Amino acid sequence: MRIKEVCAALGITERAVRYYEKEGLLHPHILRVNGRAFRSYTPDNLETLRTIATLRRLDFSTEEIARMQGDAAAIPGIIACHCQALEERLAALHLAHSALEAAQTRSFASVDELANCLSPAARAVPLPDEKPLFWQIDRQQVRDPGVDFDAWQAAMLRRGTRTVYALAIVNALFSLALFVFTLGDLSFFTLLTLLAGLGLSAGLALGVRWIRWYMALSAAAGLTQAVVLALGVVPEAGAFFWCLLGAYLLFCGALVYCLLFFPPVREYFARRDA
Repeated sequence: MRIKEVCAALGITERAVRYYEKEGLLHPHILRVNGRAFRSYTPDNLETLRTIATLRRLDFSTEEIARMQGDAAAIPGIIACHCQALEERLAALHLAHSALEAAQTRSFASVDELANCLSPAARAVPLPDEKPLFWQIDRQQVRDPGVDFDAWQAAMLRRGTRTVYALAIVNALFSLALFVFTLGDLSFFTLLTLLAGLGLSAGLALGVRWIRWYMALSAAAGLTQAVVLALGVVPEAGAFFWCLLGAYLLFCGALVYCLLFFPPVREYFARRDA
């Protein structure tokens, strides 16, 4: 089965499936073709995912699930610790609920006054982890039907696709512009640079996963080449040269950010790798 079929059968998101695989809880069959990985999920993988989803809904951590998968003898101890943690959380939440009920009968002049009133109850409740884990968004989707997580993912994928195609086209145009600018000193190196730039643009548009890192290194190499080129032609350089060089420097910076850190682009490559 493909990942979309698995998600439809179990009612979980593709992002969740990839996360469980990353955490070592799931081991699908992976076939690599031309640098891309194609995953196939067996009935055993489906049952494993169903087990993981059940335990996650009961708030078991991925670390606890991994320990139970690896050692069945550890299950009783993990359950006991989990029960104790839930009891402590319930006691803290009950105290917080009582404090909030009491606060409903009062009026507050500011949020600071409210916080001071609730401070004794708040000390018993741990500060929540502010890290934006995607599974928290999945749980929000269950609580709030207005949150369409699949639509959000589709929008992210569309933005990532447009961004990757735009980067590929601009990179190809810069390679052609650099080639035209150096036609007076045509050499095997300039021709090789043009072919490499066009090849990288094509690979980027095709969504080859490792190309993100390669393009980042290529951008750094391009910056070095631009500096060397500038040092060699400074006496004859005109406005066009400096405009082209400045635009190229800005593009290289944008290239590194988009390929390595821009969430829609990361989503695009994750989907292409699924």
